[in-house]
Amino acid sequence: MAASAVTTAGETVTFTYSDTQNGTYGTAVPAFTAAGEHTVYYRAAAENHNTAEGRFIVTIGKADLTAVSAAQTGELTYTGGAQTAAVQTAATSKGSQTVTFTYSDTQDGTYGTAVPEFTAAGEHTVYYRAAAENHNTSGGNFTVTIGKADLTAVSAAQTGELTYTGGAQTAAVQTAAVPKGSQAVTFTYSDTQDGTYGTAVPAFTDAGSHTVYYKAAAENHNMDEGSFIVTIGKADLTAVSVAQTGKLTYTGGAQTAAVQAAATSKGSQAVTFTYSDKQNGTYGAAVPAFTDAGEHTVYYKAAADNHNTAGGSFTVTIDNAAQAAPSLTANAETIAQKADGTITGLTTAMEYAGTENGPYTSVIDAGMAFAPGTYFVRFAAKQNYNSSPAVSLTIAAGRRLTVTLPQAQTGYTLTADKAEFDWHEAVVLTYTLKPGYTQLSNFAVSVNGSTVTLDAQGRTTIPAPENDLSVAVTGVADITAPTGEITVGENKWTSFLNTVTFGLFFKETQRVTITAADAGSGVVKAEYLLSDTVFTGVEQVAGTWNVLALDSAGKGNFNVTPSSRQFIYARLTDADGNFVILNSEGIVLYTSAALGMTAAEFNPDRQADIIIPLMLNGNTLAAVNNGSAALAKGTDYTISGSTLTVSKTYFAAALSGDSLKLTISFAPVGVATDQVSMASDFTVTRHVHTWDGGVITTKPTIGAGGVMTYTCTACGFTRTEPVAKLASSQQTISDGTEKATVSGVLTKGAKLVIMPISDGSGYDTLMKQANTDRNELIGAYEVSLTGQHRGDLVLTFAVAAKYNGKTLTIYHQKKDGTVETFTQTVENGRVSVTVDELFRFLLSSASETLSDSSSETSSTAEKPTQSSAESTASQNAATSSGSTAQKANGLVWFWLILAGAAAAFLLFLIVRRRKKDKQ
Repeated sequence: MAASAVTTAGETVTFTYSDTQNGTYGTAVPAFTAAGEHTVYYRAAAENHNTAEGRFIVTIGKADLTAVSAAQTGELTYTGGAQTAAVQTAATSKGSQTVTFTYSDTQDGTYGTAVPEFTAAGEHTVYYRAAAENHNTSGGNFTVTIGKADLTAVSAAQTGELTYTGGAQTAAVQTAAVPKGSQAVTFTYSDTQDGTYGTAVPAFTDAGSHTVYYKAAAENHNMDEGSFIVTIGKADLTAVSVAQTGKLTYTGGAQTAAVQAAATSKGSQAVTFTYSDKQNGTYGAAVPAFTDAGEHTVYYKAAADNHNTAGGSFTVTIDNAAQAAPSLTANAETIAQKADGTITGLTTAMEYAGTENGPYTSVIDAGMAFAPGTYFVRFAAKQNYNSSPAVSLTIAAGRRLTVTLPQAQTGYTLTADKAEFDWHEAVVLTYTLKPGYTQLSNFAVSVNGSTVTLDAQGRTTIPAPENDLSVAVTGVADITAPTGEITVGENKWTSFLNTVTFGLFFKETQRVTITAADAGSGVVKAEYLLSDTVFTGVEQVAGTWNVLALDSAGKGNFNVTPSSRQFIYARLTDADGNFVILNSEGIVLYTSAALGMTAAEFNPDRQADIIIPLMLNGNTLAAVNNGSAALAKGTDYTISGSTLTVSKTYFAAALSGDSLKLTISFAPVGVATDQVSMASDFTVTRHVHTWDGGVITTKPTIGAGGVMTYTCTACGFTRTEPVAKLASSQQTISDGTEKATVSGVLTKGAKLVIMPISDGSGYDTLMKQANTDRNELIGAYEVSLTGQHRGDLVLTFAVAAKYNGKTLTIYHQKKDGTVETFTQTVENGRVSVTVDELFRFLLSSASETLSDSSSETSSTAEKPTQSSAESTASQNAATSSGSTAQKANGLVWFWLILAGAAAAFLLFLIVRRRKKDKQ
């Protein structure tokens, strides 16, 4: 800016300028760079005028930043956690000033150099400010975009099966998806890809495959789309049936049967029936037509929407046409059943039968002969025609032959299939040997005197007898032992078993039934034997037999009771002395074993075997298991009588958690078996300590820490924890009465306690040491410290001022009973000793020697207070006597001495008496 000049009253005024008031002024206005207000000082001068001074303001406005921008670089995708975008900034300033960007997530919020973090997917506005010296702050915003994440492992599928029901059904669906950051994933469904989606799976009615479209959505994630198939299986038709209705009779032409068809479908679907005369033929809606009489198979198919096709068949029947009945006459036979009867009018187109309903036999010869009886004769059925009505004809029978059997049948049964028989009619004789009887070597069955041969079933046939038959039997006798049966519950034995074991187990008393039978001479005795020993042969059976009474049915009963095991033997004897021995399988009767206790606690810190009382009830211990692992007998456990002891060593190794369960198994009455499960569970839990409040077992000191011991209130086990050492410092403390002070390294809060003592064994010990018969007792004390100290202590006692400058003897009895002695001079009413512990102290002073008898009197004082007081009195008396002696006469002096001696003697007697009382 150029200097200004004006003319006033004809004089030229010159302006000069400076940027400081007292600076150098020049005609040029000062230049400034920084934005802001700058003061310019000026002086106006003219010849013959006083210089005028002033100032004005030069203002430089702040520049604007240009090309200011901030934008996200790179991409961000939702991760479930907070993310900071990378940002690229730019701004142009004047004079290359440094531009600083600050950021905030709200326009009026707090700005900082860090770009704000965002978690959710989407667009987030970041506000920024660009600032540079001498420039206006520029503000703006940009968008931070976090892309949505993709869901992974997305799937949806039908679970379970659906079958058509006629109504809408919704499939059960299993879905899965893995989001970022544990966001909840919601599945929605639609039956069309572009349809409306909802949380419910679409319902379908018809059978078949249906496509369900799904969308999986989660906050901050891209939606995942897909589809799956819902399958509804076809239903089965039920109650399907087709049958002919009405009758058809042969007419010579084709006929179609009326049919009734029925089927039940789901949802009332219409069922359509089609028919064919061949299973694999062509099916149509019409039932096939048939001409010939007879049964014709028709195949059908029943079909309905959403249903499986049902197939089957039914029969169409066309009845034969009818024929008229024949006209016939019967002619009787000449001899009964000689078969020489005839029928007049008979032809080979006819058939005959013994009953009206047949069966009928074709006539092969019109002159055929008939056996006696009633016959029904009709025209036989032929193609498309039924047989005619039958005509009943009777041919009379002649005389019948007879069979005579033995009336007394001992040991056997002989029967004939008929008592009377016709001409040449075969007669069957059946012979049966009764149980308990035997056929001897002369055994024979004879008919009319001739021996006949029996087959394996004891039968013989007389093929064409023409005479009466007379039958005889010889050579049958009873040489067979009785038969029997042992029954226990559902178990039965009827013979002697050479190899048996204990295989039957019962928990209650069992009823044993022995059944005996003898078809010959009869059972005369039944006996039984119970043994826990198995005999391998009849001849080895030994023991005491018990007679068993049998009822009229040959049965006898007795009981076997629990806690036993035995084999049952039965001996049955008949009247002829024949006998048989039967035996049973081994039977075990038991009462369940039990545990005397079902749980216990194991303390790993105080290990002990666990003893379990057993209620065996006659059983034995079989095994001890921890899950599938068996404990080793003799190592992990022992058994003695009814006591099971499980080793503490086992529990120490096996109890890894809070508890374990042992399964204790038993063998019923000592028999190992898989048939009986007899086991009890025993639970062992780990002992949990319940700690008390703790006791300090080693007190902490200034130099070392202590120990706090905690004890389990349940088992007594202890644990320790360290206690920090005591804090300490150099201190001087008083007892609070100014009798004494102590100095040393003391714990915080320590207190000095001083108690005067005048009796007790400790006091007596100190008194003897001090020889108070000759010395003055100043005081005896028991001194203690609440708290601890380290190193030596300086103990200072306060004494009367009269002891200043005097030497005192201080006796210190330590806690171990020893006494140490100090001699110290009193200064300012204080006397101090240095000790390593506090206990009992006694302070004494040597008695002063008085002139004449008063000195002797003083030396005999024993009680501290009396000695001190008497000594003082004596000294005062001596002083007084001295002054008086100079003024008084000898008589006064004499009486004073006499009175003092008497007082001293009296005092001596009192002190001696008290001393004896203390002793």
